[in-house]
Amino acid sequence: MSCWKKVVGPTQRITFLGVDIDTQACTLSLGNDKIQQLRQKLQQFQRKQRASKQQLQSLAGSLNWASCVWTCYHGTTTDADPQSFGKIICQVRRLPFLVAGAATASLGAELKREVAGYRALNFADSTKKTYQTHLNSYLQFCDSMNILPVPASEQTVALYAAFLARRIKPASVKQYLNIIRILHLECGEQHPYRDSWYVKTTLKGIDKCLGCPPTRKTPITPEVLLSIRKELNFLYAEDCVFWATCLVLFFGLLRKSNLFQDDGTFDPTKQLTRDSFLMTEHDCVTIVVTWSKTIQRKEKTLAIRLPVLLDHPLCPVTAVTAMFRILGAAPWKSQAFPLKGSKFNKRLRLVTAAAAGNFSSHSFRRGGATWAMSCGVPGEIVKLMGDWASTCYLRYLDQIPNNIVDKYRSLFSDKLPKH
Repeated sequence: MSCWKKVVGPTQRITFLGVDIDTQACTLSLGNDKIQQLRQKLQQFQRKQRASKQQLQSLAGSLNWASCVWTCYHGTTTDADPQSFGKIICQVRRLPFLVAGAATASLGAELKREVAGYRALNFADSTKKTYQTHLNSYLQFCDSMNILPVPASEQTVALYAAFLARRIKPASVKQYLNIIRILHLECGEQHPYRDSWYVKTTLKGIDKCLGCPPTRKTPITPEVLLSIRKELNFLYAEDCVFWATCLVLFFGLLRKSNLFQDDGTFDPTKQLTRDSFLMTEHDCVTIVVTWSKTIQRKEKTLAIRLPVLLDHPLCPVTAVTAMFRILGAAPWKSQAFPLKGSKFNKRLRLVTAAAAGNFSSHSFRRGGATWAMSCGVPGEIVKLMGDWASTCYLRYLDQIPNNIVDKYRSLFSDKLPKH
């Protein structure tokens, strides 16, 4: 017998198993109550520190049920809240324990966890934090404009670019837009503005109207190093560590990430440890670098030999040995330079207050490369010394003194044939 309470007369719109079916518009959608329930469940999971297997399975089932409507009829949602599914997709991708999956003995689940682990290693932690900041900015913009984040039209991208240009530099606008590309690829969509003339002309106009020269750090020179040395008291361990750090960064052309992190965290596989320093013949010190920005898989090892400058105040070997002597014995895998990046930059600004310039830890790497090229070291050798994978070191050429440039101009003209 039929249950007459469930019988509905002829209609072009009906709700069946929580899905709104519209035969006139040929669409499937979810009601506001279902979307609100999913949103509340996601928000509850974001606040959780842990979740049981049953809770994860319940959430996965709800999302799987909702994704059937979204996947089959892409872009179809309720008129009252058209951006809800775009938010849900982005929210799900911010839940790390969903990516890891629940503990199970099935081979498929284990392989999925391995894939998730491999993908998590694709970007550095600092890059992930940057992308998360960019994603939050884009989602807030879409929420305020009542726009669906995925898929985004070229008009949406242009509007977002104009919105960003109000508060950040044009060069940063392009970096923020990159998260839209990544988000679409994660959702199985095409690049939304790769060949868009509309977006290209918008970005070009922003750059012409609001563009400004990039602010680069002032390179450290030997004269600045000598002025820094006068401000230090080598009876204190902190000053010895600070001075050794300055000289190692300058002569080794190292990145700050090889020595310390801004937040003070230490990773012995990335930052230099005590056993990274080798004492060789004639009292030389060689630094062994196994990880850097361009060495992520230990495909090579850098051996940086610090120069021995006897009786010179800028001798890096003397500074390093004095630092280890005053610090005393420590485990081989302990941090070689027990410093915090933010604290180092703060101290650097204090000791360089008399020198005009915008100094930071990057100033030593920039200054070392500038000094090497000003001394006549070929650019290809400077690239190898600084472990550059690109030609960005050529940006330092504008800091070379004019007399060096004039010297090579004269050499260029002197080689002309006689007439």
